[in-house]
Amino acid sequence: MPQGSGMNYHVQVYVFNSTNNDTNTLFHYRPPAIAAVSSVPTQGGLVSFRGSSLGHIPNLVTIYIGGLLCSNVVYNTSHTSLACTLPSGGQGRNLFLDFSVDGLTFSSSNLFSYSIPQIFNVSMTSTSGGLVYLHGSSLGSSSADILVNIAGEECEAVTVIQPNMVISCIAPSGSGVNVPVLVDVAGQQPSISPFLSYHPPVVRRARAVPYNGGWVVIDGDNLGDDTSSAIINVTVAGQKCNDITVNIPSQQI
Repeated sequence: MPQGSGMNYHVQVYVFNSTNNDTNTLFHYRPPAIAAVSSVPTQGGLVSFRGSSLGHIPNLVTIYIGGLLCSNVVYNTSHTSLACTLPSGGQGRNLFLDFSVDGLTFSSSNLFSYSIPQIFNVSMTSTSGGLVYLHGSSLGSSSADILVNIAGEECEAVTVIQPNMVISCIAPSGSGVNVPVLVDVAGQQPSISPFLSYHPPVVRRARAVPYNGGWVVIDGDNLGDDTSSAIINVTVAGQKCNDITVNIPSQQI
């Protein structure tokens, strides 16, 4: 049997000088079967397929992943291994795969997922909260599918600054270093959770008090808004300052 692909080939059988001309007898090659598919970041890239009956003529192969056409089919090994180029624009896991060879189709919804997102850097922000930038890869291109959570609170107004690589959001007020950040892109999360650090406090002015003590008013930046002794500590000349009160969040205590 010669190599080939497709279906509905007429069969003729020759026995000595006799020929079977039954036009109702049709031959079909086996449909494609996919055993493994590589992942790519949401930026897109080369997707590799391994299986059987994958054909040998690139122009007869049509592949859609999550509704996106994977083009420029190139065979590594005829019938068993090939690759195609998936464009940017997709995200998520367990996307629908439609693989067609000369009219014969293989479909699956659990073989292909994009690479999980990675976060390389999270910018700092004020203790009053504010805009933060997250740099990484596989961050997608649709802000509607991206969730960011900082210390259990939503980082609001997620915006895609550079598709797949940079996003921003409005962080809640807080304080401290190595605050855990949760990022979810279309149901996928980084294997290693990133962290955010708030800017350290800066004292601009401390108003004088009598020698016998009294209320000290401190103005500055990033002074926090939580009066818990575990969060804000003030010492004056080596003496602990008690009854800390936040007058203006992050700016005056």
